[in-house]
Amino acid sequence: MADQISICNQALAEIVAEPIESLNEESLGARECGRYYEQSLRSMLEAHPWGFATRRATLPISINDRPAEWAAAYALPIDVAKPLKVMSAATITGLGATIGWWLDDDLPGVTYAIENNLIYAQSTDAVLAYTTTDVNAATFPARFVDAFAFELASRIVMPIKKSREMKGDLIKQAEAAKQRAMADDLNRQPANDMWINRVQAVRDGGDFYGMGWAR
Repeated sequence: MADQISICNQALAEIVAEPIESLNEESLGARECGRYYEQSLRSMLEAHPWGFATRRATLPISINDRPAEWAAAYALPIDVAKPLKVMSAATITGLGATIGWWLDDDLPGVTYAIENNLIYAQSTDAVLAYTTTDVNAATFPARFVDAFAFELASRIVMPIKKSREMKGDLIKQAEAAKQRAMADDLNRQPANDMWINRVQAVRDGGDFYGMGWAR
């Protein structure tokens, strides 16, 4: 089971640096891991609609300063890493709050825009499906941990090792690990031809999102 320190030490191992026991200790590794951990995590969460980090929220109404364009305005949840879809609550009644984005794809969405921390939508009962930043490392799948560690390693290698060659290599490894983690995440979801084709595309070295699935 992963935690913040174990992920940091995995990243430090990739750059052949000494492990740490705490982010508060007086060491270069602890300082740089502390500096880049949250940034690296955010980058990972924004890259893909991870099943373990998918949430739904009924959006709180805000002041709609554009009523001629939008049916309503809503406050954007503070833990949003990646908005996935806005739906009308009436279309998902009875389906349960834990249904993931892979089934949300089959539900009708509504047109929306995000500006200045507000969601403008053509719905007066909007529900947002999104990737959250409020995650616990203990819930991270193994391949996500590997990809996250490589992402972190690619950011801390310059201040610790001062090696552009190592940084370039780690960026490539991070991207490859991320693609494997994304394919593994899709394999955990209910099977349908749409995502099976995308899993195969990732395994063949292609771009999952390049197949036309825009979010």
